[in-house]
Amino acid sequence: NYTIDDSSHPLVIITVTGPLNLDDARSMTDTYEVLLQNPSRFAIAMVSNNEEHGEEAGQKHMNAWIKTHRPLIGERCAGMAIVTQSTKFISVYKLIAGQVIRRIYNCPGKLFTDQGEAEAWLQEQLAAM
Repeated sequence: NYTIDDSSHPLVIITVTGPLNLDDARSMTDTYEVLLQNPSRFAIAMVSNNEEHGEEAGQKHMNAWIKTHRPLIGERCAGMAIVTQSTKFISVYKLIAGQVIRRIYNCPGKLFTDQGEAEAWLQEQLAAM
């Protein structure tokens, strides 16, 4: 239910195509582990128009992993951009996305409707580090 494109590393693009289950969540955190093991900085564009919530077990796994790794995420992640066309998501998070991303992931964050704009912002974040 997701793909990861790291061909433009340190910019990593994660495209979510459906609700995440526990196996998806474990696989995704395995990918994050690899990013965090590399001492270089990275930035993530999370692209999703999915409005469905994933399985509770998957959410719990992701939340626990993020909580444990939050300090290291803050050191290595130059920024996280959420890219969506979901009017529901945008209406709830447009004004507070940066604060929510910072609180959860410990890195700068921003909400976008255009992937190109998100990637440009992330490149700026990487250059500023």
